[in-house]
Amino acid sequence: MDRTRRPWRALLDDDPGATPFGEPTCLPPWLLGWVRRGPGPWPVLPWLVILLIAPVSHAVGDGSVTELAAVAGVAVAFVGLVLPLGTDQVLRRPVALALVAAQMLLVGTGAVVWGDDWYAVFVLVAISAAVGLRTSVAPLMIIVIGTLSSLTIGFDTGAWSTGTVISVNCLLAGTATYFFYWLLAAVGELSRTQAQLAEAAVTQERLRFSRDLHDVLGHTLSVIVVKSEAVRRIARRDPDAAAAHAGDIEQIGRSALADVRETVGGYRRTTLAEEIVTARVALSAAGIRPEVGPVPDRLDTDVDLTLGWVVREATTNVVRHSGARTCRVGVTERDGRIRLVVEDDGRGGSPATGHGLQGLQERVEQMAGTLEIDASPPGFRLVVELPVERQRADA
Repeated sequence: MDRTRRPWRALLDDDPGATPFGEPTCLPPWLLGWVRRGPGPWPVLPWLVILLIAPVSHAVGDGSVTELAAVAGVAVAFVGLVLPLGTDQVLRRPVALALVAAQMLLVGTGAVVWGDDWYAVFVLVAISAAVGLRTSVAPLMIIVIGTLSSLTIGFDTGAWSTGTVISVNCLLAGTATYFFYWLLAAVGELSRTQAQLAEAAVTQERLRFSRDLHDVLGHTLSVIVVKSEAVRRIARRDPDAAAAHAGDIEQIGRSALADVRETVGGYRRTTLAEEIVTARVALSAAGIRPEVGPVPDRLDTDVDLTLGWVVREATTNVVRHSGARTCRVGVTERDGRIRLVVEDDGRGGSPATGHGLQGLQERVEQMAGTLEIDASPPGFRLVVELPVERQRADA
């Protein structure tokens, strides 16, 4: 068992006034602080007093300094094993085994020399082994201690029934103590895992929101900029055309506002057909001639959504950066895969991906597809392939 972990603290750090079940607690501050730090050695330390009462009374009654020294040795070894539970320190396994062995030797000697007042101290050794040793050793040592206690009492006095009772008590007390601390550690590990999953979910949602917001606003704002430039150029010589472009800007702005609201809510669903229509408008407004091939119908929702995002991001990049005269969009199906190609005859450029293309890469990988970019002049070419078996709604 990893003694460096303090499971109850992980449960209560977020709210110092709450229990692990989320309800407010009326514990006093000093007790609440103890709970937050973990139970430490305190649940087992009372057994040190309870189980050493009989040998201490016997030693005092007989005036035996040797017996008192043996009792002190057992107490020191016990405290040395359990005290690290209240700190971030961990006893090395050889040291812990040596302390258990020392206790066992002292208790066995006490049982043989001073009689039945020492029998119950075997249980104390089992408890200390349960909390002081590491996980892989503790259960085995509890069994060994129970067996040795039975053999010691049986061979010394012939009272095998008494030895059996003490052995069973060792097994029960040691096992119960071991599982008590194991359960606390498991609860703490579960709490930490839940916190990590919650953090991962928040991170994933942030990535989704960032990606969707970029895809929505990046494309829409590019169209608005292009149309605004057109309005500025033709406002004097063709007021009617400028007014038409201004109306388009107003409509695009309203649509963008609705898209942002849907994106924030996580409900936005774009389709390939819709994005191609939007792409035609944006490309034409930028003076780029769109060439679009036939679009497959009855696409699966997830595939349709992914291809729509690809067309949106790719044509946005064409409008912004390409300086092209023509942009071609084609969708084909062959060899069990659906293939979308967006290419232009512009200046090309660096194949390095920005936030938008990185978001596309993530979307395509989630669909078990591939994305390829060729930015070698002349032009820029983006190719996405997705499995056909996930494409048809009626497949």
